[in-house]
Amino acid sequence: MTAFKKGDLVVENKAILRRTSELLPADEQVEMGIVMEVHENDVYSVLFPVGKLYTFGSYCQLAQDWLHEKNF
Repeated sequence: MTAFKKGDLVVENKAILRRTSELLPADEQVEMGIVMEVHENDVYSVLFPVGKLYTFGSYCQLAQDWLHEKNF
């Protein structure tokens, strides 16, 4: 389990939750956001482009790590 902190830029994998697009491969269905609050049980409030939403840490990884995996 990864512990994020307030202010971390994270990438949430949307394919785990649902298929958001049939045009993109599952590993490319992501959304970036900033951790706004840390809650108990690996739950985070994250500010995404669509608004502030809750997510689980297991659905996310640090944006820096994700970019490194994608060779950016």
